[in-house]
This record gives sequence, C-alpha cells and structure tokens, in this order.
Amino acid sequence: MELEYRLSPLVIIGGWNSSIFTPLWIGRHFENTEFLDPISSERPDEYIINIDVNLSNSFSIKNSPLKVKLKGVDVQLQETRLFFTLSEDSYDFIRLEILSSKICKYLIETPVSSYGINFGFTHKDINEEIISSIKGDKTIISKSIGSSLDCETYTFLYDIDGIKTNIGNKIDYINNIITVSFNFHFNIQNLSEFISGISENPINKMKEKAVNILSEHYNLQLEV
Repeated sequence: MELEYRLSPLVIIGGWNSSIFTPLWIGRHFENTEFLDPISSERPDEYIINIDVNLSNSFSIKNSPLKVKLKGVDVQLQETRLFFTLSEDSYDFIRLEILSSKICKYLIETPVSSYGINFGFTHKDINEEIISSIKGDKTIISKSIGSSLDCETYTFLYDIDGIKTNIGNKIDYINNIITVSFNFHFNIQNLSEFISGISENPINKMKEKAVNILSEHYNLQLEV
C-alpha cells in the first residue's frame, strides 16, 4: 500500500470566516516563519504566497474555493470545512500540526464542532485474497455497474480505543486499484480542545494506528 498524501488531510469543521484566509492575512500572521519564502534576498520583508482556485464545482471564480499554498502545507476553506493537506514535496505531518495550531490560536473564538484526521492508502494490484479481506462480512453501501461490475465501495464504522473511526474500502476494477480510507473523528466544543487534542493524538500516531489496521486486519503492508 502507498500513502496518498493528497487523500490525507486534516479537516476542522466550524463557522469559519472566509474573508480571513487571504494572502494579506496569511502574510501578516506568518511573516518571519518557516511557512513563507521571501521573494528574494534583496526583499526579505516581502513574501511569496501562491493561491490556487478550484473551479471544479463552480463557474464563478468569486464563489470558488481558494487554496493557499505555503511551504509544505496547503490550506483550503470550503464552506464550513477548513482543510490542511501536505503539499506534494512534503511528507512531514508535524508541519501540518504546527500550522493548524497556529491558525487556531489566532482564531480561537471560531465556533467549531469536530475535526477529522484522514488517511488514504492505495494498492495497485487486485487479487482474490485482497478482495476477500476488503469486503469482510458487511453490507455493500454502493455499486456502480455498467456492462460489468466497475466498482465496489464498503463503509465501516468502529470505535477504536475510544475514537470514532470510519473506514472506507473501494475496489476499482477498471483501474485495478484498491483504496482504503481512514477517518479518525473527534468531537470538540472549541478550538482549545482541538489544540490539546492534536497534541494528545498527533497525526503520526493516528497514521501508525491506520498502518497497524492495514497490516493486522487486511494483511496489507505500507511501502516505505
């Protein structure tokens, strides 16, 4: 199995103010930190902040979600969900924790309800042994059927060590890929609980828990 970092965000659900997440706000609060690059050595007090626009669900740039691309971490607000995802050139979840905690300290009064630590693992070889372990003995949630069976999706909900854990298994017969997705869900009443919670259950600890489940229950090993 490979860990797909683009499928592995930290998500905080709350009443976020979309007007806050602008290059000006980010630059003002994160200048002189490890998350911003100065434009040049001649202009050390001016920083590069890259912005992506997601037009996949809208024809309007004004109403489209913006992604702020910092060093190692991408930040995106979509309605009530604030996403923190490692960029393609970063594999350091600690950076993600540091940035998310910094932003939450600045916005400590934001009303929130929960957060989730997510991981997506893929395996590019389908065989009967893997299919059997992926299916388990649970109910099929959905099927997409054409002239033949294209895809099967299974969803499981567990309480693992007191943590609500959603595990989604997808068998993609067309592309010969199996995806196992983990969502570790935490209810919170304020951002102080998020900051303490991410410290008590850091992302790398949750990653290790997910990898152990893959190994012990699915007989799938993470490729290093």
